[in-house]
Amino acid sequence: MAWLLNVRGGDVAYCPVALSYCVVRMDGATLYVDEVKVGEAATEHLDAAGVSVRGYSLELVQEDVTAALAQGGAVWVDADLVSLAVLTAAHDCCKVR
Repeated sequence: MAWLLNVRGGDVAYCPVALSYCVVRMDGATLYVDEVKVGEAATEHLDAAGVSVRGYSLELVQEDVTAALAQGGAVWVDADLVSLAVLTAAHDCCKVR
């Protein structure tokens, strides 16, 4: 997420990353991260970029993906690059091809 959204965090010692998920859509994105750790400046930066923030929860990701699919959307997941949790969530809520 650091490169994608130009945000940094402190969830991993000695590494400036935030534990998070991100769903990117044609019209914006949603960052799933511990909302308590997102400061005002980061919120303004993300809002300006069309990124909404929700809690760090794979269940929230799955809910949003399922809703997008119900509206005729598609989901692309690279099984070689995502975590097993994300792959399982995608498989549970999506038609896998």
